[in-house]
Amino acid sequence: MNDNGQKFLKNLTLLYVEDEEFTRKMFATFLQRLVGVLIVAKNGAEGVAAYREFTPDIVMTDINMPIMDGLTMVREIRTIDTGTQVPILFLTAHEEVAFLKSSISLGTTEYLVKPVNTGKLVEALRMCARQLHDEKMLREDKEQMVTFNEQLEKRVAEEVGKNREKDTMLLQQDKLASIGQLAAGVAHEINNPVGFIMSNLGTLKKYVENLDQYTSLLQGLVSTEGTFEAQHVVNEMSQKLNIEHIREDIENLIAESLEGTERIKQIVLDLKDFVRADEDRLKETDLNQCVRSTANIVRSEIKYVADLSLHLNRIPMIICNSQQINQVIANLLVNAAHAITGNGSITVTTLDENDRVTLSVTDTGCGIPPEIIDRIFDPFFTTKEVGHGTGLGLNISSTIVKKHGGTIRVESEIGTGTTFTVTLPVNCRR
Repeated sequence: MNDNGQKFLKNLTLLYVEDEEFTRKMFATFLQRLVGVLIVAKNGAEGVAAYREFTPDIVMTDINMPIMDGLTMVREIRTIDTGTQVPILFLTAHEEVAFLKSSISLGTTEYLVKPVNTGKLVEALRMCARQLHDEKMLREDKEQMVTFNEQLEKRVAEEVGKNREKDTMLLQQDKLASIGQLAAGVAHEINNPVGFIMSNLGTLKKYVENLDQYTSLLQGLVSTEGTFEAQHVVNEMSQKLNIEHIREDIENLIAESLEGTERIKQIVLDLKDFVRADEDRLKETDLNQCVRSTANIVRSEIKYVADLSLHLNRIPMIICNSQQINQVIANLLVNAAHAITGNGSITVTTLDENDRVTLSVTDTGCGIPPEIIDRIFDPFFTTKEVGHGTGLGLNISSTIVKKHGGTIRVESEIGTGTTFTVTLPVNCRR
């Protein structure tokens, strides 16, 4: 199993939907060794929710399930992924085959009749992976052809002396399709008005200083050189317009406005750093900067319930996928905020431990009961109310950390709080 399909499986995310618990656990254990990230759902409704949140590369599903069956789930997914047509692998009973064939409009890639042979399952998944790989190669070939045509057109334009600039927007259309690039574009647009607002506030500050000097001079001249009537009129008008308070307060208003625009500028920079497309590349990363930028992005989830303290010690650069590590940090911070009732505190600490670094997130929340603490990393396990979480955040975070050769552990005490500790190698070799 050394073909492109098998190799490509290791880089893919698989959504597996099965209502029968024994079958689900058995295949989940088997599938985790085949794919990069495995997401498990218990019925079609959970499957649709997981698809919306994680956009897997392949969907493998049973048909006959409670709440929402597999065919209905796939129809829902097709309304979401109209532009991508994710491969669908159905697991079906004998009597459902004819009905499944009549539903070919769903874009079924393959179906397997229960009981499923693991060898046939691997081959079906390899076929899905090869399909994705071939589509990727086709896209790359098209992109290379576009690039070649543009270069050729440029040479022709130069030879005939027209020196026309190419429309770079055509090169950006594919990139803008990704949410990361879109967010970066929005951040860039925000940067421009923030820039001239800061510039205008700086100029306004100088103007106010000049006007304050001018007003002080006039008041001094009236007080020493003016008539009694002139002094009375000036003093009365000054009190009526509350000039002294304005002169004291206007500097504070300008200073606060400048501080606010500086914060907006920093948030924009952190947003661009948080969502940049890493293309699943491992590269040298400052973990402390990941913490700072992610904390700035999720601060709105925290500021009303907790005081956030960052104890970021001197640590070495690490080799990792920074976007995925940002996702882990965001999940831990948001979970910490959700665990706090009233007002509490969240503390993030980084430490250097020779060839490894640790990141700990400690909250003063309600704590995790001992009877469920071993289940918190299980997919779809959550103590939150319906509609307030899928129970996948910690599961995905655990998967990401393990893919980086690290560990994640939890310590908790009811009524006191919880600490999650992530340990990552300085040099990750996935």
